[in-house]
Amino acid sequence: MTDALAPKSWNDWYRFARDKLGLLHDECTEYANLRFVEEQNRASLRARGLGASRAPSRARPGARPG
Repeated sequence: MTDALAPKSWNDWYRFARDKLGLLHDECTEYANLRFVEEQNRASLRARGLGASRAPSRARPGARPG
């Protein structure tokens, strides 16, 4: 999916989950929530000029790899 075609709003993500992934309402809601927040976080990082290469690690403190 290219950036121009990628869902951006919560409603877009919900419709994507329903129409393309065939999820039920509760699953669509959860999917839309997660993807929308992820998109907001990426936009925030881009706005601060951090980009993907300097983004904070997703690892939890004290968690072991693997």
